[in-house]
Amino acid sequence: MPERRSSRLWPLALSLALGTVASPSQAFDLQFRQNNTNLSAVELQRIFSRSLPRTYERQFPESRWTTWLMLDAYPKKGMVAITLGLCPRLGDGRALLPAATLSLLEPLPTDPAGLQRLLGQAASRFGELMLANRGRIPEVR
Repeated sequence: MPERRSSRLWPLALSLALGTVASPSQAFDLQFRQNNTNLSAVELQRIFSRSLPRTYERQFPESRWTTWLMLDAYPKKGMVAITLGLCPRLGDGRALLPAATLSLLEPLPTDPAGLQRLLGQAASRFGELMLANRGRIPEVR
């Protein structure tokens, strides 16, 4: 998948890039928007495929759910905002507003490996929270 970056001026709908993450044990839909980072789509896919719990795909299959990430780095302030969301899918590429989200504001790591670790931790925490609260997350049929 080609790398895409967004501008702060673009509406969210235009700044989402669609990618498919696949590993032998899981595959899920990932949409993302990023500002002020140099992570490629491939790097984000790798981070997520290694970080989400293995049971995530079984509980939130890509045929019925979209997982998304908004990543905004603020180098001058030394902060990064990470928001992960889960949306029920209505059909081909269409999803509702998020059924659940996790937002974090963290110190911006000083190196790429630190940012990758932080994103991996956020993805793992998000996946665990979604699985723990599966019965409370509404689904559209």
